[in-house]
Amino acid sequence: MLPRSSSGLVLFLTDRHRSRDVIVRVLGESFAGTLVSDFYAAYNGLDCAKQRCLVHLLRELAKLREELPWQSVRAFIQPLIDLFRDAIQLGKDREKLGHAGFHQAYKLIIDRFDDLMLKTRTRHPDCLRIWKRLYKHCDELFTFLDDSRVPADNNSTERDIRSLAATRSDGGTHRADWSAAAFARIKSIIVTGMKNGVRFIEYGTEVVRAKLRGERLPLPLATATDTS
Repeated sequence: MLPRSSSGLVLFLTDRHRSRDVIVRVLGESFAGTLVSDFYAAYNGLDCAKQRCLVHLLRELAKLREELPWQSVRAFIQPLIDLFRDAIQLGKDREKLGHAGFHQAYKLIIDRFDDLMLKTRTRHPDCLRIWKRLYKHCDELFTFLDDSRVPADNNSTERDIRSLAATRSDGGTHRADWSAAAFARIKSIIVTGMKNGVRFIEYGTEVVRAKLRGERLPLPLATATDTS
């Protein structure tokens, strides 16, 4: 089960596969928004702006820092960790720095990244693997600095799906496709309502009223149940 979310709308999808075909079926070949994801290959071919999750990347780099020779850590891994941490902090300091200060700091971040990619010479297989990944996705690492509406990570989605992942690990699965689809729809409504401060029972009442009046069914958003 995978959630797709914006700041106020969450869609859970249940499927037997995690292939690109599933993503295209939900989002289409060309997505108008910005896709925030990890480096899972199924997302690569989608035609849209992308932001790769820097928290996922930092976790992997931190693990490599504990495992690799100190020479590789000092020359490549630790500078990358420092760079992406500074980039995330820069995103948080955008308003405080002002327009000119932010863009000057942004340019320094990009210059540091370019220097690392161009000047670092390492033959360690794990460092080469990370280098190739960053080179391939270099235009998808700092989108959140270009657009303040885009987060640097997909932590919100991870939190939305955490309870479901834990249930699945404990053996909680669906025996029929219809029950899995029904559960995903209900979960989408509940979590979207929670993000908008809409109680499930109140939303359900509005749906019943709209159905009886022959009106379009509302979404579980704050404006859908606002009667003031």
